[in-house]
Amino acid sequence: MISPAKILLCIPTFNCERQVARVIAQLDAWPAERWFEKTLFIDNASTDNTANVIQKSLSTGRRQLICNQGNVGLGGSHKVAFQYALDHAYDAVVVFHGDDQANLEDIRPCIETGDWRDYDCLLGARFMRGSRRQGYSMVRTFGNYALNALYSLVLRRPVYDLGSGLNLYKVDYLSSRFYQSFADDLTFNIDMLLHTFRNASRFRFFPISWRHLDQKSNAHVLAQAYSVLRKL
Repeated sequence: MISPAKILLCIPTFNCERQVARVIAQLDAWPAERWFEKTLFIDNASTDNTANVIQKSLSTGRRQLICNQGNVGLGGSHKVAFQYALDHAYDAVVVFHGDDQANLEDIRPCIETGDWRDYDCLLGARFMRGSRRQGYSMVRTFGNYALNALYSLVLRRPVYDLGSGLNLYKVDYLSSRFYQSFADDLTFNIDMLLHTFRNASRFRFFPISWRHLDQKSNAHVLAQAYSVLRKL
């Protein structure tokens, strides 16, 4: 087993007080601090009790909460995370959404083996062999497969997900801050994906598990599909 270097775990949150409590339980079960030097929560101006739930979990100095002054979108929270990783000289940053749909354990093999060192980014995929989905509607499943197929056709390389809640980026890959011009909304991950294809970045998809229990989606299906298609 190769020991991980200086890795930051970033958890963006927005109005997910019930879900982030379960995410914190995931961190405690690892324990996450064995693999990540710091866990950074970035709350995107939640109007519920999310920030307070997180605050109560900060018993260790290896967890920190940053509260955005306003709602800067999911992409905006990514930019905050990337800047923090650059400013503090991390080797890699794992972005793990705080809505408890992904499972942090799925990134564990990549870290334990040191596989992440060979790539600019590792992208969690919900729609590839080995992935698992629970409570995900047939409409959303079909729509994602269709969009993935379209992107695969245009980009001439298999695309297994246009943006999930569990990804890893090497910090030196982010050093040019190419992402600053990308959308601050939910399509930020698509901009990141397109950048990897168009710039011959070293990346691979890895299968993840995904569940939909009591989460509230921030994206209307048709509106999101239209936004995704416009990116091509």
